[in-house]
Amino acid sequence: MILALILVLVFALVATTDSMYFHIWKYRLHERAESQYEHLLHTANVVVFVPQIYLFVCVVPSGGWLWLAVLLSLCTLAIEIADVLCENDSRRSLGGLVPAEYLMHFLMSGLRMGFVFAVLATHPLSDFLAPASLGEAPWYAQLLGWCMVLPGTVVASLHVVLVFSGRRALAARTQDTRPAQSAALG
Repeated sequence: MILALILVLVFALVATTDSMYFHIWKYRLHERAESQYEHLLHTANVVVFVPQIYLFVCVVPSGGWLWLAVLLSLCTLAIEIADVLCENDSRRSLGGLVPAEYLMHFLMSGLRMGFVFAVLATHPLSDFLAPASLGEAPWYAQLLGWCMVLPGTVVASLHVVLVFSGRRALAARTQDTRPAQSAALG
């Protein structure tokens, strides 16, 4: 379990830097029309991260809860694949991803999957077949887990708010340019 906690802690540090610095502050992806889908994927990813951390770190799931944690991990994988496939178009006008961000994405994917496999390795097959329950995780896992769940909830909420504020900003800019376009045509 210690390996899983180290991997997820390093993942969270890299992911927070990538999300808050590159996506939100530097490139403001939520305000760019061509990056709306990418921001929506980032939002989905951080929203899925919160219950995934709760189930894998704060508690010890079995049965249906463990299967839900696995399903959330598969959702994350699907989101990451969609993100990789859309980034070329989303970032074309910015010149693509900078090498540091490519590296961060590579690290995040490996760290997250390493974390998931390390946690799953602690569960025998009987945990998957057991009735659904949430056992108590060790105190240090709970502490680290809640130190990621609580800020993760804030970051997820911020991403959701930015989805809507980014769309409003784009709509306002589109309406501001319509009179100028009409005058140019007339």
